[in-house]
This record gives sequence, structure tokens and C-alpha cells, in this order.
Amino acid sequence: MEVEEKYYVSSSKINAKISDTVLEGMHLEIGGITFQRLSRKPRGRSIQRKLLSIDNSTRLVIYR
Repeated sequence: MEVEEKYYVSSSKINAKISDTVLEGMHLEIGGITFQRLSRKPRGRSIQRKLLSIDNSTRLVIYR
């Protein structure tokens, strides 16, 4: 079974380079912080948190 990865970054940390990869309307909120979904991994960013769905089909990777 293949795990689908989805990449997110905090709305406050989005810069000009990353803004080109933001997928509009596909955000999530954790602990009062809004994270925007990206179409690909952001270069030069470290991982803040990894979340795995209950059925192990989706991994959410949240970058700093």
C-alpha cells in the first residue's frame, strides 16, 4: 500500500518562492494556526511535524 504525502507550511511563513506552489482552498488548522497546502516539497525547509492518517493511507508533512 502506497502512502500519499501532502505538504503544508504555516500561512505566516509563506514567501514569494513558496507562494507559487500554494494550492488555494486546501488548508488545515491545527492549534489555531492555519497551514496552506503545497503542490511540492518546499526546498530549504525543515520538517516541523509528520501526521499519519488512521488507515495509514495519507501522511501530512508540516514544514517550518
